[in-house]
Amino acid sequence: MAGKHQVEPLFVKHNIKFNSKKPISHCKIQNGVVLIGLQSQSLQHIRIQTGKFTDIPLNLASNDKIAYIHLDYRGSHAIISTELGENYYMNMKTVALKPLWRLKGHTISAVGFNAERATDQETSFIVLGTNKGTLMETNIASSGSASYAKRLSSNLVENAPISSINIVPYSLDNDLSWLLIVCTPGRLYCIPGTLNVEAMEKVVSQPVVGTVWTSSLVEQQAAVLQNFFSAKSNPRYHSLGDQKDEKPSDVVIFPTCIEEITLPERYCWLASEGVSLGHFETTRTDGFDIINEDWFRKHDLSEGKYNYPLSVALSEYHIFMIYQEKFVAISILDQKVAFEDVFMDASNVLGMCRDATSEFIWIFSENGLFYYRPDRETRDVWKVLIERNEFSKARKIAKQMADKRPYQIVLKKEAEKFLNDNNFVAAAELLAQSTEPFENTVLKFLKNPNSRDSRNGLKRYLELKLDALDKRVRFLVLRILKTFYWEKI
Repeated sequence: MAGKHQVEPLFVKHNIKFNSKKPISHCKIQNGVVLIGLQSQSLQHIRIQTGKFTDIPLNLASNDKIAYIHLDYRGSHAIISTELGENYYMNMKTVALKPLWRLKGHTISAVGFNAERATDQETSFIVLGTNKGTLMETNIASSGSASYAKRLSSNLVENAPISSINIVPYSLDNDLSWLLIVCTPGRLYCIPGTLNVEAMEKVVSQPVVGTVWTSSLVEQQAAVLQNFFSAKSNPRYHSLGDQKDEKPSDVVIFPTCIEEITLPERYCWLASEGVSLGHFETTRTDGFDIINEDWFRKHDLSEGKYNYPLSVALSEYHIFMIYQEKFVAISILDQKVAFEDVFMDASNVLGMCRDATSEFIWIFSENGLFYYRPDRETRDVWKVLIERNEFSKARKIAKQMADKRPYQIVLKKEAEKFLNDNNFVAAAELLAQSTEPFENTVLKFLKNPNSRDSRNGLKRYLELKLDALDKRVRFLVLRILKTFYWEKI
């Protein structure tokens, strides 16, 4: 238990017991499912809830190794890609590894999983990005069969890797309106479009058979996202840093759609120049204008060199960055460091991922895993929101807290602002919810007894307060108030 004056950390660190003779090279965690690459040659599957470990051999060529591991937000589907272009699909329920023959020769550097339409049985339409800048669309069943594979674009960038892909709904009124968000070194694309209904229906009706007979069907299958690239020229992009510098390069969005349709609200873009945080302007139709930067933070300098984060993650109120030597959480609202943990042994830290379901932030190194659990992550957010005069947001957060004092503080602070603005009725409606002593509150309105607005505010306050009392107590209060009022004036 924390001491009387000790501030409890915003994120609590937990170590995980991990027994393996081989060092970790890759790690992805979603929905309590862990998929680890060991020494870039084999896999290990862990279910956190049961603690069950399953070793999965890859049988790679001696000169080949794992390049990327991709896991969807549901923790149901995984794609593993090697440096020599061998690709595998794994359904995380059966932990059965299946080769993806039609993707042979491509190193898949990014996957835009379909969180909104995927099931445990299939990925639905997803977008694959290669380390050569090609975008492809496919749909993979739990058996490992791809019903089609269609190239969307091969010239988005020239011989540069696709760093990150997100495909998300763009409108709650039109379920065919989606966004494709693609990140490459130094570039961020936001491409709106309409889903191809005919293509989706073909995917549903098309049987999945042997690879030989499926080939002809694959060539005839139109891509669900083909309309996104119908223009003759490539879409415009936002630029940040050297486009030839591969690291660092990533983009993450919030919130993540898992069980219900949610529109993207915020993004965090990691590039060689720094970190850009912004929001999506969903009223715009041009992809370039949908992306709006709120603030930019340059990378820290250490001994004359930039200290690049290994990875970034995003929650509603914080950006998380993992460095070789520390873990940092930065407040989105005021850009201040909200939490920092310096690693005692930081020689082999490799990366980070955020489990969208549990909201745990996982860190992995060559030797093991540990995670940070948010401990009332919003506990201090209401203070920052008050400073920014964003009272409605502050009230919403404070009202959900077990400690009711912050909510009362927010009510009083906002009421004070309304009183200073001579908006007495609005102040009354807030003060009626507060624990401020009755007589003190009444005096606030009686400072200007000749003001009609002040009297209206007092009237509104009394209405709300008296309505909450039973008739007997209400009668007594009215008598006291009448006497008090005449004495005051």
